[in-house]
Amino acid sequence: MIVVMFTAYEPERHGVPDDAITARRAQLRDADEIAHVMSARDGFHHTDHLTRATHLFDRLPVVVVAQAHAMIIGWSGAQIIAGRHPGPDGWYVAGLEVSPAWHRHGTALKLLAAVADGVARLDPGATLFSICNATNQASLDLHLRAGFRQLERGPQFVGVTFEGGRGVLLAHPPFPTW
Repeated sequence: MIVVMFTAYEPERHGVPDDAITARRAQLRDADEIAHVMSARDGFHHTDHLTRATHLFDRLPVVVVAQAHAMIIGWSGAQIIAGRHPGPDGWYVAGLEVSPAWHRHGTALKLLAAVADGVARLDPGATLFSICNATNQASLDLHLRAGFRQLERGPQFVGVTFEGGRGVLLAHPPFPTW
């Protein structure tokens, strides 16, 4: 079972970017700390997420982590999705999780930038896509601040059916003609 949890949308509440936050390519040895980030989001014990965190490295060509003060505080990644329509074939953001204590400090922006950089290194000139629920305004605003633009809205993209039938397909430069 996948639990989808949105960050509360509070556009009037601004955090303070923290210069101590950096993003880097993740390594398998980071799996335990990634599992802690996953558990901070849903309340399950981190050992419940350890297998999932370890398997990220098997299925995602791009896995990045954010860290502050030598502690991993978030993760994201990207994968190629093809043949799951509607939606273009290509690179897609695969997960974006930040420990709640590190929300509103620029962590997710740094993660999305690191994912885009990782994709560009593996596939220069490729577009990075992302999908999110149209009701998740915090995620939509985050993606727009990170340089994504909205391409289309619909009930389903690349095999994901959205609750309430409202999903958004976004793209990070270079933009496709799709």
